[in-house]
Amino acid sequence: MSQDLPQAPKSKILLYAFFIYAVLSMTSMAMMSIGAALWVLALIYYFGSLSETGRALRTEFKRPETRTYLLISGILMMACALSSVSAIFFPLVVAGEGPHVHFPGDLLKLWYFLWPWLLVTGLREMDKKSKAQILRTWLITFGVISAIGVIQYFTGWPRPQFIPEHPNRYHATIFFGHHLSTASILIFPFFTALDLWRTKRSEVVLPKRILGLFVALGLLALIFTFSRTLLVALPCGVLVWGVWNLFRTRKSYAVILCGVLLGASALIYQVPSVHSRFNRGGGIWERKQLWETNWEFFKTRPWTGVGFRHNEELAGRLLEQRAKGDYFFAGHAHNNFLEMLAGTGSIGTLSFLLFCFFIFALTYRKTQRPDEDFPIYRGLFCAWIVFQLNGLTQVNFWDAKVMHQMFWCLSWTLL
Repeated sequence: MSQDLPQAPKSKILLYAFFIYAVLSMTSMAMMSIGAALWVLALIYYFGSLSETGRALRTEFKRPETRTYLLISGILMMACALSSVSAIFFPLVVAGEGPHVHFPGDLLKLWYFLWPWLLVTGLREMDKKSKAQILRTWLITFGVISAIGVIQYFTGWPRPQFIPEHPNRYHATIFFGHHLSTASILIFPFFTALDLWRTKRSEVVLPKRILGLFVALGLLALIFTFSRTLLVALPCGVLVWGVWNLFRTRKSYAVILCGVLLGASALIYQVPSVHSRFNRGGGIWERKQLWETNWEFFKTRPWTGVGFRHNEELAGRLLEQRAKGDYFFAGHAHNNFLEMLAGTGSIGTLSFLLFCFFIFALTYRKTQRPDEDFPIYRGLFCAWIVFQLNGLTQVNFWDAKVMHQMFWCLSWTLL
């Protein structure tokens, strides 16, 4: 759509649908799904019919970056499907039964890989002012829910989840249900706001002082999740971002930033609640058991794994059998790469690594374009670094709530 033409009513409806999704994508899972459904309906209404929407999607597919993204996503999706088919015909039997495969129902979560294709098709119909308004809505939502996270840490509202090492304090779960989800969702708007804050062009989206406030609130909310991995990963991401922005022009400032971050991290580690959080054994033994169990699954089925997302089911059964009535902890692999190795084998894991490499390569390439309307890509690159570090102790890649933020940001990178 030409930037010089006034917005038609249909354009406004699509724009409002973007606003709704940008807000709901940082609430509960049910509201995220509602926001996505409303946005799809608005997209179809904007183009006038399903056939015209399909025509727009085919046009978007002709763009090299989008086509490459869909090709690499398709490889990963086929690898996941292959593992499910393999689990039907060559099941790994644990405690007398194999995985309960429901094909193709088990693969429904793969629809998320098509989501950026739809989103970027809609974003291309928005002019610069509308895109700025969409980003503004998303970042304001981030600022508000970060403030709620800070309040929740001290009061427990809206949903208390005690921090074992810190009496009368609560994990910042906000509306996401779990503090580890919060730790992987808020990093994307946090680094986006941080990257916009550094540039003079930030005023197009939000005033610098507002962005600075949101960055501060987001930083506190992330720290108050009390995710141990995040408390290590977040300084790494901020350090990369700071050195990247300062090293070329102000090397001394970059060195000072490194020193400040290291010093601040050392001081924060001395805080009793943080120190006890890192030294507490809770969760470490359970993860070690799951890691070993999933590694066993990979060695048993090295090519296609035990079935996409069925390693959790089999691990629970195997650990229960070995526990012989004693306490045991079961769940997913608590590691993105072990989750893929156990569930989809070498084929799926190599496809997953290719997908991750593409995201980093695409985002980095966007950082080399200084004429971008919204300079957010260094921030997003650093967010992906923190995301992958978080994924060493959790399966954040397949967390549906996190996937909404992942693919929302990826659609902006494809834009």
